[in-house]
Amino acid sequence: MVLFPSVFGPSGVLSAFFLKPENVLVALALIVPIVLLYLIKPKPVNVAVPSLMFILNDMGKSTIHRLFRTIFRDILFLLQVLIVMLLGLAIAKPFIEVGQESMVHQSILVVDVSASTRTHDDGNFESIIDAATESLASENVIVLARDKPVVLDVSGDPSLSAGRAKSLLNDLHPLEMNGNLPGALDLAAQHVGPQTKVTIISDFILSPLESQELIEAKIKVLRSKGAIIDIKNPARTGRNVGIIDATMASQNATITIRVQNFNSEPEEFGIEYNGEKVSIPANILAPAGQPGSLLSVSVPVAHGKSELVLTPKDDFMVDNHYYISVPDRDAINVLLISNDADAQRSKLIPAITSAGDQFTRVNLAYAAPPKIPDLNHQVYIIKDINTDFILPGVVRGLREQVEEGAVLVVFGQPDIFSLDLQGLMPVEWKSAPTLGGRQEILVNGSLGLLHGLTDIGQVDGSQLQRVALLNGSTMHAYVQTNDGLEPVIAHKRIGKGAVIYYGIKDQRAVDIDTNAYVVVWGRIVDYSLPDVRQLNTGTGMVVSANAKTITTPMGKLQPPVLGTHAGFYYSGALPIAANLYPLRIGSQSAETKDARASIRYESTIADPADITTGDGVLSAVGEEEAKVPMELSTIAIIIAASIMLFELLYVKLRGDL
Repeated sequence: MVLFPSVFGPSGVLSAFFLKPENVLVALALIVPIVLLYLIKPKPVNVAVPSLMFILNDMGKSTIHRLFRTIFRDILFLLQVLIVMLLGLAIAKPFIEVGQESMVHQSILVVDVSASTRTHDDGNFESIIDAATESLASENVIVLARDKPVVLDVSGDPSLSAGRAKSLLNDLHPLEMNGNLPGALDLAAQHVGPQTKVTIISDFILSPLESQELIEAKIKVLRSKGAIIDIKNPARTGRNVGIIDATMASQNATITIRVQNFNSEPEEFGIEYNGEKVSIPANILAPAGQPGSLLSVSVPVAHGKSELVLTPKDDFMVDNHYYISVPDRDAINVLLISNDADAQRSKLIPAITSAGDQFTRVNLAYAAPPKIPDLNHQVYIIKDINTDFILPGVVRGLREQVEEGAVLVVFGQPDIFSLDLQGLMPVEWKSAPTLGGRQEILVNGSLGLLHGLTDIGQVDGSQLQRVALLNGSTMHAYVQTNDGLEPVIAHKRIGKGAVIYYGIKDQRAVDIDTNAYVVVWGRIVDYSLPDVRQLNTGTGMVVSANAKTITTPMGKLQPPVLGTHAGFYYSGALPIAANLYPLRIGSQSAETKDARASIRYESTIADPADITTGDGVLSAVGEEEAKVPMELSTIAIIIAASIMLFELLYVKLRGDL
């Protein structure tokens, strides 16, 4: 229980000056012993001194008055009382209210460098950099909010002086990537300590990786660590009509793009493909959010690299361009090597020839060993051969072709492993009894040739070769045996190409799904071509190459290169096209997609999110500075220590020490 709660209680008068006002009583109590000790003096002994008697005649009349007069004239006593009071008050934790900014020991800047900051010819980005520069402290950490957030550092040290941080900020440029504010805030949380200020500087145009709720949750985590949060949005909104999605249909060699109006008024637009105007059925988009604000347009695609351009120019030009890369080979040459007279009537033939599409046709040729034509094909199939007719030079030639990017398919047959294939095979022969009965072919449907397939059929066990998978190879189809899993279809990469083992020697002994059979062989043929999905990707990918440099939209750079800008990247024979939104492959019409699905993409430069800091303050326009108590206990102790030193000096000068 506290004495005089109206004064010394938690809500008393002194609570406006002390965090623990009840401890003020301790300070007062400590003064009492000092005063008592000072009043205790040795009993005086009267000595008669005649010459002074007249002076002492009236000593008893003002004893009390002279006592207190002596006390207040004694500097040493006052110093001791002051020291005790300061130490006692330090226990009560005196404080003054100051702004949060004055308590900051470290500043963490989360800077948005995503594509949306390029609005107004990078004007929004310049405003963000100016706001970041104004928020610098003596010690700073800079986190870039991009697709893959990163901390700027110098020689591995993330802590930057104000001058160094300002220099790094001025060297930054806006990227053409989606943002990732939640990831950047997670990164900032790793550097947060008590009294750290985290300043989030962004236009708050959210990408598919972001959401308002997720960002606010990350801010609460920062606040729980003792961070002071300040959010700034210096960006301006703008007008935009943009390409928000693209789908390529290989069956008819077209690309379908979706164009959306993000403005509150109708907008007229046009499309150019490789510099030529594209005829479109309607070129006026309704205001944002209304029917007709989204339009799908299909355009025939040429081989090689090409570019779609949306006209006219607007405040956000990143989504006005879409880059496309398609293999420029218009035919795949397949060589079937076989000594079987019925090879040309095999059901394998229609499966291979149907693998072509509008982009690429399949040319099938035949060879009967020992007569082998020049090896200049993209796919080689060895099936039902007389191994005595295959010369070592042919095997060497096949290996060279595979290393340069060709695909070799080897069918299983009893004596195929007696042929020296110079390490090409993904499997090896295993000495084991022949399997009997019907064997269910199981598939690894999560990757490769059989991706998405679950049940492709059954095979007569006697038709399977007993083989084991070699290291570095991938098993796509298999059967379950007493010895474990045995490959039926497997492959391994050699150089730029691949070798595929197809373990079913007699197709007539297989009950296999026809559609699955066609899909598998279509994918085998596709192995000889670069995957269109690998040639068309979103920004933020990493491009590697064996060459010393990679040509990028930013110039020539040493690999590996992070694709930070939209455009073409040359790391090999074919360019890689990078866009803000990656190309999707499929036949589904883009018109069936929800027109509102993209409303939180980087293109929505006119629709920033309203992020709150967790206390209801709208952060997009900044946060009003709050007052916080700054404890003065340390200062009181330092002053008390200084007075003690002065007291020692005073005693020394007085001659008592």
